[in-house]
Amino acid sequence: MEMIAKKYLKIYHNPAETNDIYTYADWEEYLNQQVEIGTRIDERRKDADITIYVALIKNPYLLYCLKLFRIMIMSY
Repeated sequence: MEMIAKKYLKIYHNPAETNDIYTYADWEEYLNQQVEIGTRIDERRKDADITIYVALIKNPYLLYCLKLFRIMIMSY
């Protein structure tokens, strides 16, 4: 499992590997990005269907994995 964690961390921090994936350095960057997106949604939304804009909010799953693997490697 440690080998998988190290490989994930290497890929996560390589922009060439994550070009089409939303990755974040930390929770602060993730939250700031979501606030920015939320602000844009609020500015654009008049009578439009909100579901179109909710799709802009990115899933933090990859960031969860990053944190988990960092913890795993530190515990070895």
